[in-house]
Amino acid sequence: QTLAAKSLLAAETALSRAREPQPSFSLIAGPAAGTIDSHTARTRTELGDHTGTEKKHRAALLSWDAEKYKRVHLLTYADLGDCLAAQARADEAVATWNQALDLMEGVSSARSTDAISSIRATLTIYRRRGVPGAADLERRCREALI
Repeated sequence: QTLAAKSLLAAETALSRAREPQPSFSLIAGPAAGTIDSHTARTRTELGDHTGTEKKHRAALLSWDAEKYKRVHLLTYADLGDCLAAQARADEAVATWNQALDLMEGVSSARSTDAISSIRATLTIYRRRGVPGAADLERRCREALI
């Protein structure tokens, strides 16, 4: 855990010290800040730091242009919803997953399909508990995966 934390801090420090624009060849992956925030969020997820994960996912969403990086936004919203669910914030998770699904149209990727598929197990539980919007989102997920 210590090594992961040190590596994340080193990446964030290097980014803050950058004086030159990001090289154009690296922009295909998106802005460096968004990429670092996204990778930091995933690392914090593995460390069980859901509050830190949420903060970094939200920062990543602000770094990428939503139209240009539609798939990245979809995946980030899906991951953010997972993070909110892990914090027992079901209503917010459902709303966030809905945002991910809104971006599904026109996106064709295995990672996006996997992200939407993984939401369904939690939605089954939420539907049984009567979480508002869970049944509708579960239906939308099923239809999106057909």
